[in-house]
Amino acid sequence: LKRKVVEEQQPLFALLGTMKGDAAEKLLGNWLGKLTKGESAPEITLDIYEAVKAMKSKNLSKKLGAVASNWKKVKYGVWSLALKGGDAVEGKAIFSGSTTAACMQCHTMTAGVPSVGPDLSKVATRLTPEHLLQAVVDPQSEVAEGYGLISATLKNGSVVSGLLAKETADEIVLRLPATPITNAVKKADIATRTKPSSAMPMMTSLLTKMEVRNIVAYLQTLK
Repeated sequence: LKRKVVEEQQPLFALLGTMKGDAAEKLLGNWLGKLTKGESAPEITLDIYEAVKAMKSKNLSKKLGAVASNWKKVKYGVWSLALKGGDAVEGKAIFSGSTTAACMQCHTMTAGVPSVGPDLSKVATRLTPEHLLQAVVDPQSEVAEGYGLISATLKNGSVVSGLLAKETADEIVLRLPATPITNAVKKADIATRTKPSSAMPMMTSLLTKMEVRNIVAYLQTLK
């Protein structure tokens, strides 16, 4: 841990969190103290947090609670710790193969291919790391243009829905998800319509903080 090499420290903190005894608790407590004073690298903050949670020491948990109260004031709270320190290789594996996140079911890596979610092939050139984290943990906060799901009830009683591909003063154009098929609807025929929403679920309910951190790291490589 003293070498301050992030790639070495991270697995050691994971191991430390599983250890019992005064020596392990003291060592982890020292690092928690450094975190509190802002003396630890942001890339290992989540690792220290998870290690303390795993150790289940009443003393350390109390100290962590005091630090965590400050994180609550930050956008996305503890999830903000997933911004730095991720493993892009692990993130790619999760993105491509996780049946829980199911990222590839909705996103494509090829521009111009119809999909439920936006093309991510060069997403790091469009979004900052902070925006990438936001897109993962709070997809409803900012829906990508052309990918907002809406439902409209027409004056004749029928209901149409789809991705809002285009909107003019006179009509809206809805696209059937994952297809190039569109349907133009005149605004004069619409009785009510919903606001655009993202089809993407909040990953905070599907993935761990470590997994989110790795996905964010992977997304940052897509340039």
